[in-house]
Amino acid sequence: SFKDIKWHLPRVFRRWFESRSRAAIPSILAWQVHRIDFAIDLRRESQDIADAYATMACGGLLPRHLPTKYAGTTHNLHVKNKRECFQVYAKQRQIQDRHPDASPEIINYYSGVVRCEVQLNRAKIKSIAKENGFGGYTLRHFLDDELATSLITRRLEEIAGPAGEHRTLTSAKQRIAALRTNARVSAAWAAKLSAFLDFVFRHVSLEAARNDCQHGVGIVKSITTFDSRVRDLSELGIALPCIPQQCQVSRLPRL
Repeated sequence: SFKDIKWHLPRVFRRWFESRSRAAIPSILAWQVHRIDFAIDLRRESQDIADAYATMACGGLLPRHLPTKYAGTTHNLHVKNKRECFQVYAKQRQIQDRHPDASPEIINYYSGVVRCEVQLNRAKIKSIAKENGFGGYTLRHFLDDELATSLITRRLEEIAGPAGEHRTLTSAKQRIAALRTNARVSAAWAAKLSAFLDFVFRHVSLEAARNDCQHGVGIVKSITTFDSRVRDLSELGIALPCIPQQCQVSRLPRL
């Protein structure tokens, strides 16, 4: 945890520096930061499921204000602006792509790991410091587990919504049918939601489906209605996007 790092890092760094120089330096925790990266590893049951989560991240809604999506593999979401960069990727795939000579031990260690990573640049760091009343941009303020988790969780919720679980298209429709049978939703509303799922599933991503609606060529004619449909499904326990067809499971916890 960052609490442990705050205790050990200054001592380790000071010993290292003093072994090379007699000059006195301020604690490393007092140094100002111009960029900081936070990362969380989500360990899943298998590499196939980790790949499915990374693919679903690429198929979700892009976080607002992070409009640039870099083309790459289907296992790597990379969106950024001048203030912030956010990534979700299957860590084992990344190692295999970038380091083909990596040892089997390293590759096996990261089997099933989904890496969620946020990179903060100077402007974002200043904004966070102001919002939290830090009174400066020193490393001490940013070694914070809650801050790291909240930043990453916020972006994941923008991609996959605040509630529900991911399902295959078939499982999602079965969920709607069961709710209709139990009279929790009307037949007409169930039909609209199922048609919306079909419409989304025909697109490469939720973002692409939303863009069609924005231009008046989707099953709903505005992005406001589109976003409302996504929230409606979330409230019924269905998080989008759907699980990729190649994944051998019908339900997964929300990203």
